[in-house]
Amino acid sequence: MKILGVNISHHMSYAFFEEGVLKEYYEEDRFNKIKNFNPFSDNLLTFEGAKKFKDIEFDCLAIASYGRSSPSKDYVVIEALQNQIKHKEYYFNYYHHHLYHAICALYLSPFKEATAVIRDGGGAHHPAYPGYQEVDSIYHLNKNTISSQYQYYSNFRFNPFDDDREVEKDKYVFSSKKIGGSKYLDYSHMAGFEGRPGELMGIAPYAMVKEKYDNINYEQAKLGEIAQRETLEETYKLIDKCKSSRNIVLSGGYFLNCLNNFKLVKKYPELNFFVDPIAHDGGTAIGAAVYYENYKK
Repeated sequence: MKILGVNISHHMSYAFFEEGVLKEYYEEDRFNKIKNFNPFSDNLLTFEGAKKFKDIEFDCLAIASYGRSSPSKDYVVIEALQNQIKHKEYYFNYYHHHLYHAICALYLSPFKEATAVIRDGGGAHHPAYPGYQEVDSIYHLNKNTISSQYQYYSNFRFNPFDDDREVEKDKYVFSSKKIGGSKYLDYSHMAGFEGRPGELMGIAPYAMVKEKYDNINYEQAKLGEIAQRETLEETYKLIDKCKSSRNIVLSGGYFLNCLNNFKLVKKYPELNFFVDPIAHDGGTAIGAAVYYENYKK
């Protein structure tokens, strides 16, 4: 079976699988030179990376997205893809963003089974509660089965108040709080690193050192230290919920945070950690392809 997984979120990407093996992986920005390319926001619907696959007959296109405000926006991109790749049929599940992160992390890890912890700035919307997007998720999975253990949804993008209340419904937690990746992005904006949370992570340690440097903005560093500390404490609480396995895989944009990842390893020496090397949305192309072949019933 030949499957092409395509992520149409930011970091648009392609994952070519043949007989269950990842043969090729590319990100569109390597071809069009637009960093962190998002096909909808940039309104560019001719994809240079897709040209590499135009002569291959696929059994399926497996599409991943992050859950835009309306799935109709995704279908515009999917139609453009169909026009550039021979295979016209596709599989697309609007609600599987965090699930695809988890599957990608397990596929790339050395583990046969693991608990996946996913944190990002906001993924797919809940099908029954409009406006609420997944921010934190925990799954247990092996090569053939997946079980959801915890999901935290927030409507912070649609609610102007950072509400501390958390309500549990149908095994999910709902709130208006900014946590995890969304909180980190908020601190990045406050520090002047618009859309560049990695720079906030990089400057954060300078808030803790005694020696001062002329070219460091210590107000930015202080905000970075707060973001690191607050979101790390949240992550500890998530790891403490992981009871089903000693193998922990981490994915979602938040886990690009190498400083806090190292602190997790130090705090939990009894656990076996693996950080998804494609923790950003690009990796969901892999997750979508593997889901279609191994998990879809």
